[in-house]
Amino acid sequence: MDMTLAQWRLAELAIHYPGATAVLFKHQLDFCQAGQTTLAEAAAARQLDIEALISALTKYQTQADDTDWSQYDSDTLIAHILHRYHERHRQQFPELIRLAERVELDNANHAACPSGLALLLMDMQFSLETHMQKEEQVLFPIILSGTNRSALAPLSRMREEDEAHQADLQQLQQITHQFTPPRDASITWQALYNNLQWLHRDLQQHIQLENDILFARVEHGHRSLA
Repeated sequence: MDMTLAQWRLAELAIHYPGATAVLFKHQLDFCQAGQTTLAEAAAARQLDIEALISALTKYQTQADDTDWSQYDSDTLIAHILHRYHERHRQQFPELIRLAERVELDNANHAACPSGLALLLMDMQFSLETHMQKEEQVLFPIILSGTNRSALAPLSRMREEDEAHQADLQQLQQITHQFTPPRDASITWQALYNNLQWLHRDLQQHIQLENDILFARVEHGHRSLA
């Protein structure tokens, strides 16, 4: 457990630590008005367990992954995708939507206001959730059963949907000016854009892992058997 987080200021956590805003919001720790307060001070003031807070924060963290997943079997790869990406996306979107709604409301008259961002995120959440459920309920069980031929039709559909997800990511970059907040951006605005960058990175990695390794392996296996 990284106890050094206890000395981070709430504003620093919100802006620079993935997923921190959700944890702080849940425990009613105000990273805007009390942004210069350390996590330890804020926890003590509200009689919160500092170790439990840090544990909640660190569960969102992942180390840089330089694993060559092409060397792992499909069972292991699918388990990794489900845990690392499907679970993570389901954690990310509710908080991103909450932050986006707040930023749009508070900055409606600002020239750089990312108008339409919350709606885009809602659409992305719905389409990605539908996509992941199809994989979990249909495609992945077929792949795990070893019947590659049966996987080709749903796999093709998943590739098409991933192209739509890529288009959504491009639109996300456009609305946020490449995730660059204005100089006078609030802590919430800065936190939102950094968390959007993490979503963008995670979803790109997710799509690449599936399309370039898992799906390509299934297609290659089918051609080998043809």
